[in-house]
Amino acid sequence: MKFYLLLYLFGLGFFGYFLKPQKSKSESIRMGAEIYNDLCYRCHGLDGIGQDEMIPPLKSSDYLLNNIELSIAGLKYVEAFLVIQI
Repeated sequence: MKFYLLLYLFGLGFFGYFLKPQKSKSESIRMGAEIYNDLCYRCHGLDGIGQDEMIPPLKSSDYLLNNIELSIAGLKYVEAFLVIQI
């Protein structure tokens, strides 16, 4: 009986973790700005236009606009990787 109780509690915790509410749009934008300021602005600039021909622009980038999901996932996983490495 204890086994089933522990299994039930573990299941609640496991599924509860994945059912937590999503971030609001404003919170997501704020966190994205923090990531950009931490990782991107040094090369791409605060306005995202890059640096001449050395650093490509992010602003109005065809690649980023055509691959939004992949671009967002890349930023999420890069941040997680950097946090683990530090």
